[in-house]
Amino acid sequence: MPFVLDYLVFVFISALGVLQMAASYSLLKGVYLIPHRAVTFIFGLALTTGAFGWFFASEPRNVPDTEAGLNGNQQAMLFVAACGAAVVFTMAVSSLVNWQMRPKDGRYLAGMSALRHASFIHALSASFRGIRSR
Repeated sequence: MPFVLDYLVFVFISALGVLQMAASYSLLKGVYLIPHRAVTFIFGLALTTGAFGWFFASEPRNVPDTEAGLNGNQQAMLFVAACGAAVVFTMAVSSLVNWQMRPKDGRYLAGMSALRHASFIHALSASFRGIRSR
């Protein structure tokens, strides 16, 4: 069972790093875990690289599913769960880190571009207000 936990941690950390690199590249400041673009990108790259290095260098990972490895269905389910957890974690923590980022004048911002000017929680609440006012 430790292989399953190792895989979950590996995918979670890798996905967290990829999300930070994508946010940095797209200037989605409301998703940054570290409030500087270059540092956020380097942090994401370090998370992803470190996770791959740890996972594949710590012990042999080429294990068939008949010998305590993961079969394709298990791997797919764990991948989706870990990536989903990374998205939820990123949105929750970045909302706390970027709490001061609010939409200017309480205006409605649509789509992912709202995260350029507001934290996730504030963009989400502005979207709900915009939907209710229609």
